[in-house]
Amino acid sequence: MTRLFLINSVQDEGCAARLRADLTAQGYVVNAGAEQAGAAAAWQAALRESRAVVLVWSTAAAQEAGVAAQVQRAQWLHKRLVLLALDATNPLDSLAQVPAITAAPDCASVVAQLVAHLPPAGDAALLSDLLGQAPGDVEPATRGGPAHDESRHIIGVRCAQGHVTYYDKRVVCRADGMVPRAVVLRDGKQIDQLRLRCTTGGCDEITVVEVDCEGYR
Repeated sequence: MTRLFLINSVQDEGCAARLRADLTAQGYVVNAGAEQAGAAAAWQAALRESRAVVLVWSTAAAQEAGVAAQVQRAQWLHKRLVLLALDATNPLDSLAQVPAITAAPDCASVVAQLVAHLPPAGDAALLSDLLGQAPGDVEPATRGGPAHDESRHIIGVRCAQGHVTYYDKRVVCRADGMVPRAVVLRDGKQIDQLRLRCTTGGCDEITVVEVDCEGYR
């Protein structure tokens, strides 16, 4: 199932609840309101697993720090964004190129317009269905990928468009390499968040993946 992440202010939760119900009826999986408003780890995980993000924009949203934080994170992850404008409040400068739809405050009868800008509800990739992985997760090398004796060095990454690219950790993990990254700690272990560009022709998707680069830096 295609996962979506909904960003909205507390004041606009009525609209968000309507959107969740309507998008769920279309076959999407949408993060729960409590998940969106909860601890950072919870909403960041839900955002990371999503295929696209719907931003409910309004005067209230523009004034809420939590909304700004989630928008910034979504853009850092290069998520597909769609803006749903409930009033004439100007969006953030960073959202100037994001598709925008105008909606009534109750968000009724807008889902058809939203769906036109979203990945298909049934567009979950095969490996995601089989392995329970979200787009951007690291996959083991599989048939059609590199030879088995090299597989311990290889990761397969599926971009938001469903393309799988195989990367050699001996190349992408190098500290002196050209791959942009951030470093985080997971249970005391250093993990690299690599920003990997899809190599499929015509696709410029950048996917952020967490990779254990120990021994390759």
